[in-house]
Amino acid sequence: MHSLITHSSVRGRRPRRMPRRFLPAAVLLSAVVVFCVDISSSYPVPAREQARATVAEALPELVAPGRKESAVYVYTIGVNTYQGPPRAHLHIPALDEKPASAAGNNAPLQGTKVSGKVRDFEKQWEDLRDRAMSDARGEAAKLKALSVSASEPGTDIGGCLKNASEQFSGRPHGTPLYLVIASDLAPDGTQQQSHAPISGARVRVVDFTCDEAVACDKRKTSWTHKLTGLGAVSVSVTRPGYDEHLFDAGAGGSGGPGGTGGTNG
Repeated sequence: MHSLITHSSVRGRRPRRMPRRFLPAAVLLSAVVVFCVDISSSYPVPAREQARATVAEALPELVAPGRKESAVYVYTIGVNTYQGPPRAHLHIPALDEKPASAAGNNAPLQGTKVSGKVRDFEKQWEDLRDRAMSDARGEAAKLKALSVSASEPGTDIGGCLKNASEQFSGRPHGTPLYLVIASDLAPDGTQQQSHAPISGARVRVVDFTCDEAVACDKRKTSWTHKLTGLGAVSVSVTRPGYDEHLFDAGAGGSGGPGGTGGTNG
């Protein structure tokens, strides 16, 4: 068994760097995110641009201690959403678990050499975390640069659901699954008639634009029933200007704004 603490027996020689293999490996399952942004003529360009920026800003939240590399698939909702590959495939880096002492699980170790090594070990993990966050922000910048201003004369929302189902399919049980939709939720034209499941997914409809209160409530209720019927564990619908907790795995249990069927506005 390897020792966590290494030092030189020769006086004056610098201690060796903490071996990388001693860092606890990532053990949590990768998260999978499907983001569909509506580019139909009925969905305003400012709303889709705001939604794109909101999702991009939230992507670093997917970096979590112990989590493996996560995947983000970006689609646009248009005349035929199902046609063609994702507009972007982003990679959110893994991050090893915190060392036990950094997580506060063990009593402090005693001795100058030992405590110094522990500090070095913790600093090494902090460097890894900072690098992972920087890489995640780099992936977010790719999403911010994605053009969503050109409009199409159709809204194939069913194609988004089918794409999400395929990306979620075959993932290990317990994988965090997120479907983020930026849309007015008004289907127009040919729809992909998909009954493919999105079992276990948390669905966030963001920057939902709608003018008539009664019609808006009816539309939100209809889509909430459809999405939960396909297996979503929570559905939230938020209008522009409301806070959106996109990747908070703990949200949605109470049936409030982040819960199943929860709506804002």
